[in-house]
Amino acid sequence: MLQTRGGQLANTALAEVTPAEIPFVSLRHCLPTALLAGKASFNDTVAGARAVLASAQLLLDLAGQRIVAGGLEIALSPAELALLVVFARRTMQGQAPLPASGKNAQDAEYAQCYLNEYWRIVGNQAEMEATKHALRNGMDGDYFSQRKSKLERRLRTALGQAAQAYRISDGDQRPPRYGLTLGRDAVRFVKIKN
Repeated sequence: MLQTRGGQLANTALAEVTPAEIPFVSLRHCLPTALLAGKASFNDTVAGARAVLASAQLLLDLAGQRIVAGGLEIALSPAELALLVVFARRTMQGQAPLPASGKNAQDAEYAQCYLNEYWRIVGNQAEMEATKHALRNGMDGDYFSQRKSKLERRLRTALGQAAQAYRISDGDQRPPRYGLTLGRDAVRFVKIKN
């Protein structure tokens, strides 16, 4: 015998079981690796699933060296953040994607844009020296590709398939032209509260 919510007694021997089909949407292929590896809490799992389903919104916090993408806060290194910010500002200003630098070509414009953003993030001349030295002749394709790869790895780890909306895309064309695929209203600079 069981007591129901209404306080009445019900005999389980007389219970009738009726199977029902419950629709199920698999999101496994979209979830971040931490969730799939069982290293995330229930709340993190729900937040990850929401990130996959939410409309893309990118918030950048330069002082905190972090972003919020898909509703999840992600810490980035100054190098990763500076590269993302170069393309975020272009997106916000409605500028066209940038053409790719040649593998060994030294692109002074790319280097200057990157150094300006890097300075805004670190704000320390001592921390700037190594980066300024590396880019003294301009930014080549290898330097760009290394920073871009590290950024994309960080985003994929945190967001899984949802990272696609926040990556620096080559536009799936030849020659490549790099930019964010987000709309200009989906990108904002903020101060994230702790």
